[in-house]
Amino acid sequence: MKKFFMCAVAVAATMSLTSCLSEDEVNLKNGEKGTINVSIEADNSLATRASVATVTDWYAFVDGEGTDNDFGTGETHLQMTTLASTKFLYGTYSVTVSNYANMDAAHEDNSGLGAAYYEGTQTGVTVNANAATNVTINCGKAKNVKFDVTQTGFNGNETTGLYFTNVEITSNSTEASRTPTLTTATSAFFQASTSLEYTINWKKDGTDKHFDGSITLAGAGTQNYLSLAINADGTITIANTTGITYDETWTDGTTQTITVNAETGEKI
Repeated sequence: MKKFFMCAVAVAATMSLTSCLSEDEVNLKNGEKGTINVSIEADNSLATRASVATVTDWYAFVDGEGTDNDFGTGETHLQMTTLASTKFLYGTYSVTVSNYANMDAAHEDNSGLGAAYYEGTQTGVTVNANAATNVTINCGKAKNVKFDVTQTGFNGNETTGLYFTNVEITSNSTEASRTPTLTTATSAFFQASTSLEYTINWKKDGTDKHFDGSITLAGAGTQNYLSLAINADGTITIANTTGITYDETWTDGTTQTITVNAETGEKI
C-alpha cells in the first residue's frame, strides 16, 4: 500500500498576552484566536493525478461550534491554501480534508472520466488562543471506485479481424447525467456500489457489432473491471489406430424393391 504524507501549517496569529492570565482566561479575551496545522496521510494506490501529494491541491472543511467559525461547508470544501490565513476562535472543531472540493468535482475531472477521491475527518479538535493545534488525518482508501475495461484477442483493425472500439456507459444509477465512454487506455471513477448499464462496441471484418449489459460496482476503494475476451478456435487430434472404435454390424433400414421384366428388360 502506497502512502503519501503532507502538512499544511496555518499562520499563527500575533497577539500580546498578559503573562499572569490562565489559559482559560486568555481564551475568553476578546478577539483571541488560534490556528490549525493539518497533516494528511492516504493510500494513493488509485490516485491518478501527479499533484495529488501537493498540499496546495487539497481542500478542507472545518466545522466549528458556531457557523461563524466554519471554514467551507460539508458539501463544498475550500482549497487548503486559504487555511493558512484563517484564524479560529477558541473552541472544539471537526476537521475534514479532501483532494477535491467534493466527489462531484473529482468525477468532473479528466473530461468526465473522474479521479480518485480521498476524504478523512478528525473530530474533537480543540483550538486554543495564540496556539497552533496539530491534527493528523488518515484518509485511507479512496471513497469512490475505479472502473477499467480490458480486452484480449481483439487484435485486428477497423477493416479486418476483430477490433475493439469502446464501451459506452448508457446508464448510471448514482449520477444519471454522467455517462462517459471508455477505452482500454482510460479509467473511470464512480460512486461506490453504482450500477452501470453499458454498450460494448467492436468490429468484425469492418462490420459493427454491439452488446448491451450491466454491472454493479463494488464498495469504496475497489478496482472493478469489464473484461472482454474471445473464444479460442481449437483443433481435434485423433490418435492413430487406437483413437477410433466402431461397430461393424448393421441394423435393418427401409427397403424399396425395383422389379425388372426378365424378357423385355423393362421395369415392371
